[in-house]
Amino acid sequence: ERVETVYDDVCWIPLLVALMIWRYVIRKEMPAYEPALWGMVFPLGMYTTATFQLSRATGFDFLAGISEFFVFFALGAWAVAFMGFAINLWRCISVQRYEKATLPAF
Repeated sequence: ERVETVYDDVCWIPLLVALMIWRYVIRKEMPAYEPALWGMVFPLGMYTTATFQLSRATGFDFLAGISEFFVFFALGAWAVAFMGFAINLWRCISVQRYEKATLPAF
């Protein structure tokens, strides 16, 4: 059986950043909300929480510093994903209201 290490978990973060750069900078796609964004936000939050708990369990204070940095990064990513969700939801509701108002009555 394979035992996961902290290194395995940490490797996801640079990969996620590289994929975002490739998609939005190199390919120049317009940012748009999609549910898959939560799959990128979730690991950031879990990494932050796990690092903080590991620092408490082991007494390695430098790990607490890492989690204190990443908590802002994770919250920022969560806020961006949530705002995208809220804007997308508002647009869907607005379109449905418009379509109902313009439908001919039979």
